[in-house]
Amino acid sequence: MQISAVRFNLQMGQFAGLEQVLQANPFSAMSAINMLGFTLFFGLSSLFVAPVFSGGRLEMVIRTAFLANGVFVLVGGVSYLFQWLIVLFLTINLGMGAAMMVAVVALAIWFRRLMGEM
Repeated sequence: MQISAVRFNLQMGQFAGLEQVLQANPFSAMSAINMLGFTLFFGLSSLFVAPVFSGGRLEMVIRTAFLANGVFVLVGGVSYLFQWLIVLFLTINLGMGAAMMVAVVALAIWFRRLMGEM
């Protein structure tokens, strides 16, 4: 959408209606779709993938990071609906950021160990 429709309309000097497809506009349809994906769907997928990791300490770290991420982004979704901006900032930016950083690093170690066993 941003690469094609917005860019082409800007090149042609047509600005009418673009406010609904700009991601930078917090009141646009694109922003609403992004928040739906990052809050509801990412939260649910994190909660559903968390039980897959069981066993040792590393798996517990991965599981906890995914559970925390699921809670953070779902709370962020509720705060987006009610315009609780400080809660939205804390949950989406700091909470999701920290939880996914831990998950990604732990998953990299987990996959590296998995490849070493093959």
